[in-house]
Amino acid sequence: MTRPDRLRLAAAVAASALVHLGLLSLLASPPPSRIRPVAFTVELASRDALEEQAKIPERRTERSAAPVARPLGGARRDRPAQTASVSGRPLVSASLVSAPGRQRESALADAASYLGEAQLSVPPRIAGEFRAIYPRGALEERRRGPVIVQLMIDADGSVAEALPMPGAPADLTAAAVEALRHTRFVPARAGLLPARARVYFEVSFVIE
Repeated sequence: MTRPDRLRLAAAVAASALVHLGLLSLLASPPPSRIRPVAFTVELASRDALEEQAKIPERRTERSAAPVARPLGGARRDRPAQTASVSGRPLVSASLVSAPGRQRESALADAASYLGEAQLSVPPRIAGEFRAIYPRGALEERRRGPVIVQLMIDADGSVAEALPMPGAPADLTAAAVEALRHTRFVPARAGLLPARARVYFEVSFVIE
């Protein structure tokens, strides 16, 4: 091999080495242009998320504070809270009682055909469950007490007339009469036959 050939071979080897070193340096370190956009995007997203999280508690605080600032009382929608604050369970029950010393005069044309308790072999009784509404005002004021009602009950168990005896509060009286008018009864008996009856039921309003 002549000297010129050796020089050309050495130049080729040196050029090849430089090319390989350049490629290795490119592969070892990624270009900065690929890193900067990614880092910039992540930073903006994190900042936006923190701002949104900082705003959310403020909105929740404003909503929670609104009911506290609202004035109480005077509005009709605030009434259920008064009823809910009443302690104790309201109960209404009805039971047969003896006739009082004085009876109410009936407005029924055939009132004389209704037998008194002394003429009955079996008195009437409530069929099923007795249901009545405890007056709202009485419940809020914790008023309780009995109401005696004179009932004219037909032979089929329906109520022909319900007259309250005097002495009880008006709202309790109205609730007792309304409940008994819609109550079905097992009819009274005179001997073995169903009979009309004039009887008295006491409706008791109690708060346990």
